[in-house]
Amino acid sequence: MSECGPNTTMGVPQPHTLFVPVSPGLESLLFQEIRKIGGIRPKALSGGVEYEANDHILYRSLLEIGLGLDVRLRLGRFTVRYLDAIVRMVAELPWSHWLGAGQHVEIRATSRRSKVMHTTAIEERVHSGIRRAVGSLASENSEPWRVFARMERDQLEVSLSMAGLPLHQRGYRLASGKAPLREDLALALLSLSKWSAGSPLVDTFCGSGTILIEAARKARGIPPGWDRTFHVERAPIFDPMRWNSIRDRLRLHMAEEGAVGQFWGSDRDAGAIESARSNAERAGVLPDLSLAVAPVGQAPCFHQLRETPSGWWISNPPYGDRVRGGNLRPLFQTIGRLFTELPPGFHLGLLVEDAALAHNTGVSLQSQLMLDHGGKKVRLYCS
Repeated sequence: MSECGPNTTMGVPQPHTLFVPVSPGLESLLFQEIRKIGGIRPKALSGGVEYEANDHILYRSLLEIGLGLDVRLRLGRFTVRYLDAIVRMVAELPWSHWLGAGQHVEIRATSRRSKVMHTTAIEERVHSGIRRAVGSLASENSEPWRVFARMERDQLEVSLSMAGLPLHQRGYRLASGKAPLREDLALALLSLSKWSAGSPLVDTFCGSGTILIEAARKARGIPPGWDRTFHVERAPIFDPMRWNSIRDRLRLHMAEEGAVGQFWGSDRDAGAIESARSNAERAGVLPDLSLAVAPVGQAPCFHQLRETPSGWWISNPPYGDRVRGGNLRPLFQTIGRLFTELPPGFHLGLLVEDAALAHNTGVSLQSQLMLDHGGKKVRLYCS
């Protein structure tokens, strides 16, 4: 028996039901981000936030969400106890509103505690149902539409990615150094450390510049998705006039260069600094950044900040596989010494794998959150 929601009727029903997945532990931050853009009745779930949205909020979600990984449209949910029922039920979903004939579709299925457990068979049936609804599908395309079929206790929920590429891929980072920090995680560090947009910010292990670039874009009011495209723009029911109207409204709140604060970055790796410059230029914030090739103890920012009453030092220092030689204690002791020489209004935020290293700074740091970065469990410690 079908349990499809209002999104599965013919026509173009609103509100849509959207789900935005997020890195574990960031659900509450994402919840606040979605409330800010007008998400209707948001619910924080394990692994993401679900909410209702009309087309206006859907478009804003894609452009303005910086912490989420995707924006998925819930197309329908129904009971499935045998495989052949999937084709018919999936075919009844409103695919023609979103997919045109000849599109490339990629299905990812999961199944838990259900009679139908064979995920490859589920994917095949979902693909057949979509093909029945829209006609021919291409075997290859530049970037496929991503369909998610999640089976839980015999309930099959089908969702379609409105983003295409993951949301953290803003479009500016083509060059990266060792163990680059994802854009959404960099933005999360800024939020968790309570950095205020426009306040001075230092990153002495800046690598490809992601923390500084995310901060400068936030200070400028540049939406996270401003420079990229989304799959929804290819949908038959996409409304370009509404889309452009939203972008015009967002543009009004974007600041010009030179009025957004001070951002200092350094790294001992010259190649990393070159990557940071290239990325910052693509991101539109290169004039806002002061970048230098220097080890942490010789970073020029410390001389320039002695008269600055307050600011933030937020970094992702070397740890684990990123280090040759192994002993990081002297490095973190140096971080602590340099921090104590800054004016008392400064705050420190470090992403660290080993709690002992955070304590080696000699600074009173509190653990804020555990994150998964590059397959490792790391914690953000803040003063």
